Formats: sequence, C-alpha cells, structure tokens
Amino acid sequence: ETFDIGLRAFETEGIQNISALKEQLISGNHVQAGAINKKFSEVIARWNRLLSDSAGREQRLLEVQNQFRQIEELYLTFAKKASAFNSWFENAEEDMTDPVRCNSIEEIRSLREAHAQFQASLASANADFESLAQLDKQIKSFNVGPNPTPGSPWKPWLTPGRICRASSSRGIVSWLRKK
Repeated sequence: ETFDIGLRAFETEGIQNISALKEQLISGNHVQAGAINKKFSEVIARWNRLLSDSAGREQRLLEVQNQFRQIEELYLTFAKKASAFNSWFENAEEDMTDPVRCNSIEEIRSLREAHAQFQASLASANADFESLAQLDKQIKSFNVGPNPTPGSPWKPWLTPGRICRASSSRGIVSWLRKK
C-alpha cells in the first residue's frame, strides 16, 4: 500500500514534471527534439512496466493472503472437530476400560442400554473421523507446516497427523471401520 502511494505521488510530481519539461523543450524547437522524444518514450515505457509489475505483485500478494486465510480456516475447523472427536474418544476409552460389576438385573439392563447407545454413536464417530481425515488431506494439499501463522488459536496437540496417528495407534480406525 505504501509502495502504491509512493508510485502515485511520483506519477503526480515526477512524471507530470518530466512531461511538462519535454513539452516545453519540444515546443521551443530544441535542437535535440528527436532524442528528447525518444528518451521520454523510453521513460514512459519503463514507468508503465513498473506500474504493471506493481499491479501484478499486488495481485499475487492478495492471492497468497487469501490462501493463508483458507489454511487458517481449515486449521480452525480441524481444531474444533478434533476437540469434539477427542472428547468422544476419551469418554469411549474410559467407558471401555472400566471394570464391569453388576449386582442386579437392572444394572445389567442399564449397561446393555448404554452399550447399545455407544454402538449407535459409532457411525457418527466414524463420520467425524472421516471428516477429520478429509480436512487433514485438504491442509496437506497446501504443503504447509504444522502451524502456518504464529499465534493461531489451534492447539498443537490437535494437528491432523497427531489425531490420525493417535486414533490409528489405538486401533480405533480399523475398529470403527468394522462397525
């Protein structure tokens, strides 16, 4: 932006002054009028090329800025979904590792109902996991590191690779796919 302001200022002051000076010399029938016209044309051509290069650079910077916004949005979406998935996974892991002790038929029925609810939640958990895997694939398609913007709000433990490795190392991926 500052560069563009400087260009506009030079165009107003420098290029207009050069143009006025050229016109003054040409209208005064200067002996080197041909050389002056030629040099002026070269300066204007270089000026126009500078303006064109500047506009192209600005466009490329805006495209990169937009790409980083997309990446940041993907990371934020991943962090939100991974947090919910981690919570479900930790609860499921805790429920599965608790010892089962029953003292009555009612407790057995209650456990069976809880287990049926858990089994019903597997399809949703699998869909969530697949959604995380898709987000991971999208993030990797940008070829960026684990945190492209310093200070971004997503937590390092929620990186796509870590959630996928953690889930896979515990056998949940294959287990979820079987269900």
